[in-house]
Amino acid sequence: RINSLQDSRCPVNVQCIWAGQANVTVLLSKGRASNTTELILGAQPQDQAEVTLDNKVYDVLLQSVEPYPGKSNTTSTACIQVTCP
Repeated sequence: RINSLQDSRCPVNVQCIWAGQANVTVLLSKGRASNTTELILGAQPQDQAEVTLDNKVYDVLLQSVEPYPGKSNTTSTACIQVTCP
């Protein structure tokens, strides 16, 4: 579940000094175990994290935050990939 999403990326067709980044706080849960982690798109390696739930390690990767600022007035959503190596 996405707890919060903050997007400070430079909007489309705007010249910015800094490209910006998107911060996403995610709550991952499995059974009674839960863990909250922050992922930052545009700030590698913070766009990925290892999360332990119920004694099992998961790799979490923030793939994208859409729409890109300035492209649409719709609500932003994040695409997050969770894998177990």
